Amino acid sequence: MALDTEINDRSYLYGRLLAVADKMERLALNKKDIKRQTSAKRYMNAFSKRPFKTWKTIELNLGPYWDTIGPRSSFFYSRLIDEIMAKFEHDDFVDNGQLDTKFLLGYHCQLYELNKKSDKKENDNTEENDNTETEGDLNE
Repeated sequence: MALDTEINDRSYLYGRLLAVADKMERLALNKKDIKRQTSAKRYMNAFSKRPFKTWKTIELNLGPYWDTIGPRSSFFYSRLIDEIMAKFEHDDFVDNGQLDTKFLLGYHCQLYELNKKSDKKENDNTEENDNTETEGDLNE
């Protein structure tokens, strides 16, 4: 199942938010060569039970990583969080009741989409480097 950006279900949207936070923090940790679980993963159980309260904790934990990932990535992830947040109805967002299992679907679909974009970017960079090396070899 692919990511559906038209779904406005509370659980699905919260799952998407969690995936964005997880991916963004993982990117920052990788840049710093830190091997540990992200806050999103550590708080996943609490998040599923009390999403409104736990989201605050997760989002505040992202603070130190915005500069680490660079301005382009910061803009991308910030905008994506804003887009997802804008899809919530106010009462659905502030409802601290337990999420249903659709949050896992939202999480995994969003994470898959983000990883797909990362893989494509990585492949594009690898091809660009391969072409540069080839061109350099031809000039020698």
